[in-house]
Amino acid sequence: MTRTWRAHSRTWIAGLQKQTREQIVAGKHAESPGWQSAELGPWADSKLAFNPKYLERQTRPDDDWLAGLRRITCPVLLITGDTARGAIVNELQAAALAAAVPQVRLAHIPGAGHNIRRDQFEAYLAVIQPQFEAWTRGTDPFPFSSGGSGGVAKIAKGS
Repeated sequence: MTRTWRAHSRTWIAGLQKQTREQIVAGKHAESPGWQSAELGPWADSKLAFNPKYLERQTRPDDDWLAGLRRITCPVLLITGDTARGAIVNELQAAALAAAVPQVRLAHIPGAGHNIRRDQFEAYLAVIQPQFEAWTRGTDPFPFSSGGSGGVAKIAKGS
């Protein structure tokens, strides 16, 4: 977690916490009109309840995150959005994860930001439903590609 990200997040959450719940809901609805109404209130409540001191927690740069990720043995579905819209994981990071952890499946949903299921709900369902159904059957809709990297599904906006 970078200092720049922490500073931005502190400013953003402080600005939200100066508003009423209704103002936060209205602002988020204007910013993300595709979100379902039922999502807005709980999202606003979480921002009002958030303790900014959490942002000051220490990260451990000496941790070998890749070694930890390599210990994952269950299937993984990493769904990414567009970093320009606030997604955290970019395509290069996702590809690196898939190369390191062979059971990772990647899906990119254009037009989604950090809140993928809220931003592009139908596309999100189009990704997770076949994957979960296949895992339940013991099959894989996005089979391993050669070289050990996970399969990638590109989902068109609104598909």
